Amino acid sequence: MIKQYKIFETEQYCMNMMFDDDKFDYYSDVEIKITVSETEYIIYKDNLLFLKNTVNNFKDKNKYLDDNLDEDKLGILLNIYYKTIYDELEDDRISINEFNEWIGEKYVLFLSKSYATWLYGKKDNYVIKITPIFNNNEYGKKFEKFLLNYKDILCMEIHSDDLNKIFNVLLDIIKLYFP
Repeated sequence: MIKQYKIFETEQYCMNMMFDDDKFDYYSDVEIKITVSETEYIIYKDNLLFLKNTVNNFKDKNKYLDDNLDEDKLGILLNIYYKTIYDELEDDRISINEFNEWIGEKYVLFLSKSYATWLYGKKDNYVIKITPIFNNNEYGKKFEKFLLNYKDILCMEIHSDDLNKIFNVLLDIIKLYFP
């Protein structure tokens, strides 16, 4: 039987977590969807254990956006970064750290086949941003067209208390099944 839990809701957005609880364990698939203007986006689809680890990893960390990153271009830069990996080339727009990773990747909370969900601090609030991922192996003209038409899906500021509520709801749901 499919269970659905409401994680967060405002007038514009609704975030739900769903899973089949018939044979549920840490390795069962979990889906998190966010609805924006009646359009649903699957922002997470992986197992419960990975979700628990991800939430615990982000929960108590104040990850403020690196000054070298342009907040408005995070999604574009992530897609360019993935293209550089695919092409095995470098790109001057991508700053690489000592682990040979793009410095912006640490702000990605969830990554699905089609979307990246970002989380980072900004002054007294946090930002949750959802950006599209180019998921076609034909990087040529289709990728250039993707970049030209690129648009973030969602960018919302959220108070730290509300963010903690979201994390606590997720962890409470997990505790229901695994006390």
